[in-house]
Amino acid sequence: MSLQLLPLFFQALESYTLVDVHLKCQLLWHLKRIDRVIIKVGSLLNADEWPPLKVSGHSKSLENHGSIRVRGSQVSTKEQSDRSRKATFSHASYAAFRPAYPAVLYETITAYHAGSSSLCVDLGTGHGLVARALSPWFHEVLGTDPSPGMIQQARSLTPREQFANVNFEEASAESMPFLQASSVDMIVAAQAAHWFDCVKLFPEMERIVRKGGTLAFWGYGDHAFVGFPQATKILKHYADGDDSSLLGPYWSQPGRSIIEDKLRAIQPPREAWEDVRRIEYEFAAEGARSGTGTMFLHKRLTLGDCMKFIRTWSSFNAWQEVHPAAQSKEAGGLGDVVDEMFDRMRSVEPDWQSNGWEEIEVEIEWPTGLLLARKR
Repeated sequence: MSLQLLPLFFQALESYTLVDVHLKCQLLWHLKRIDRVIIKVGSLLNADEWPPLKVSGHSKSLENHGSIRVRGSQVSTKEQSDRSRKATFSHASYAAFRPAYPAVLYETITAYHAGSSSLCVDLGTGHGLVARALSPWFHEVLGTDPSPGMIQQARSLTPREQFANVNFEEASAESMPFLQASSVDMIVAAQAAHWFDCVKLFPEMERIVRKGGTLAFWGYGDHAFVGFPQATKILKHYADGDDSSLLGPYWSQPGRSIIEDKLRAIQPPREAWEDVRRIEYEFAAEGARSGTGTMFLHKRLTLGDCMKFIRTWSSFNAWQEVHPAAQSKEAGGLGDVVDEMFDRMRSVEPDWQSNGWEEIEVEIEWPTGLLLARKR
């Protein structure tokens, strides 16, 4: 079956126009194994899961308008929305198990901000976590997201009597015609900027953000288990491994590379943005808070909740699409890739082998990257 599909794969590649050369390179770069070819062909031939991206212009235009400087195509927020409509994606689980951000992160961002605080726009708002958190600092906060399901979740978690100044709108980050020019004081994006099409994003940011206004994008990579280096090593093996039975092949690129590299690839155009700062943290195996940089994101979770958090990963949802028969043990099945991952972790971590291990609490840390910029 694999060999029969290979001609279709190459025929599909050849059908792309010249402007899609980055997508061709990305596919050929990542498809190291025949089984991965089949996975990508399946996505390529399904326009709902992976629509062909038409990026106007050429490499010079990317430099002029702010670019993602990694090999591979731009990933649009429409593509993010398509993913979140998949049957395997749970908006409620995403809201319940994704980490919250500490007060010190918001204090860092607001301390950087200068001038008026009339309107803040939260791009890729998801379930509205950041929009709610920033509401005390601004007269009005608007959260946008291309996913109707996420907007519905955000509204349901944001009671009007408590957050009267917070509203939500279904929209992509790259196009918000309902916002007037120079009307936004701060633009933020939490664990979302790696999805954006920066070719279209930065012209829109330059239009809507006032002079002196703030851009604040941040995100986090794969977490580490503090004090459990073997478990962390297994997590990275499953997250990054090439085999189709693991999660590595199912990440969308270049978004995965961008977030793992702490958003360094996102470069605000110098002619429009100044005072660019980056605040980063990288985990170290020596123990809690032993990494380099400024740590923003850490949390104590039960192992059971860690499993549920991993099941909110986009790569896990893509893995489920390819392995629909694999049901989690919690759901009464024989186990999915997350069950297998934690079985392997428990085999090398003696402290995790007791009955009721799902309730064991562990400290986890995330590597993070915060990008700040000021509109000229």
